Amino acid sequence: MAPGLSPFACTTSVVLPQAVLCAAPTLLSNCVSLFKERALSVVGMADLMFVGRTISNTTARTIEVLTTVALVCFAIAFPLTRAVTVIEQCILNRLAA
Repeated sequence: MAPGLSPFACTTSVVLPQAVLCAAPTLLSNCVSLFKERALSVVGMADLMFVGRTISNTTARTIEVLTTVALVCFAIAFPLTRAVTVIEQCILNRLAA
């Protein structure tokens, strides 16, 4: 326990910030993995594929439609992964200092 601090003040001022900094990279990585595996987003992967298949069946342009679906998924997942990487680096740099 830190000298001169109550147990509540010690927890909120010392322990909790350190715990959040240590846990954040792992939690962020797990969130990205969960998104990629389960496609939890505004537009679900299953819904996107269903609409893509429907459009490709009506237009007979399977390659173009499924390529667009893949690009939409990439456009969602790639920036999210990069943002988490940047946040993790900032947290790790702060912990190392």
